[in-house]
Amino acid sequence: MARHFPKQGESSDSSDEALLSAGWGLRRAPTPPQANHTFKDLPSGSFISIRIRAVGEKGAGPWCDPLTARVP
Repeated sequence: MARHFPKQGESSDSSDEALLSAGWGLRRAPTPPQANHTFKDLPSGSFISIRIRAVGEKGAGPWCDPLTARVP
């Protein structure tokens, strides 16, 4: 039985079934980062240094190099 895989611009509904029946797993589209933080009450003109890292389903990633910024 031939399987249909969509060409560019075609709907992929039927191909999803074909991929699943062939043993291929499908994954969800990645979600954009949702984290943010606001620092409050920092003295104007001072310098701050921070390090950040991503945390996801597989745990925490490595810390970035220190970032230094001047408070406006």
